[in-house]
Amino acid sequence: MLRSRRTPLVVTQHQDTRKPGAGLVARAVLRRAAAIVVPSRAHLALSRELEGFEHKTEVIPFGIDESRWADIPRRPMDAPPRALFIGRLLKYKGLDVLLRALERVPDLRLDIVGAGPEGPRLKTLTQALALADRVRFHGEYPDEDLPRRMAEADFLVLPSVAVEEMFGLVVLEAMAAGRPVITTAVPTGVREVNAPGETGLEVPVHDVRSLAEALEQMAHDPYLREKMGDAGKARVEKFFTRQLMAERHVALYERVVAYQHSPEVAG
Repeated sequence: MLRSRRTPLVVTQHQDTRKPGAGLVARAVLRRAAAIVVPSRAHLALSRELEGFEHKTEVIPFGIDESRWADIPRRPMDAPPRALFIGRLLKYKGLDVLLRALERVPDLRLDIVGAGPEGPRLKTLTQALALADRVRFHGEYPDEDLPRRMAEADFLVLPSVAVEEMFGLVVLEAMAAGRPVITTAVPTGVREVNAPGETGLEVPVHDVRSLAEALEQMAHDPYLREKMGDAGKARVEKFFTRQLMAERHVALYERVVAYQHSPEVAG
């Protein structure tokens, strides 16, 4: 806010401010900005802070280093099916729904990578559902070891139940590794990453039966997994690489600077 008004300001908005009084400051910064960047169309639709600033908001999806996931080998088609969840163990992640769905698919195993306040409750639920022999809690994992965990899985599940799941970078990572994904219909950027029927499956939020059916289908159709895995890798390379994200930001900066120095603005 203290910078010269001659210096163009571009703001990337990750989420609305929740601290009391901070919203006024955030709105002042957004008003001052020459451009605002968000990672998805859904983000723009959901944000209250961005109301009135739609005209200067640009959607630039998050990108990943796809080369990190390029050499993840496929699992043998005859191996026992294994699903994977990676993320913080929080209520909005919907892991309780996933565990109840898993109960209905008796030959499917699940790896849960991550830690969080819901951990103890989820472990208790796992015991209560008699799933202890099929579910492994790995806790927080070093980032550099995640490709190994991905290699041990046939597909990724992100069973989120609330809009706090704004994008789901782990979905991109799974797709880049050639793994199909199962996601829920949360009205956020997740729906702009996974293309249902092409790169994975999508189920209604909080729907144990539908999620169980999706798990069943993915677990027992290795040819579908291979087809969707290939499509996911291609989708990441086309829309969600770090290189593309950088190029889109540079193009935006160039437009902002060019506008700032145009005769009508400079005058």
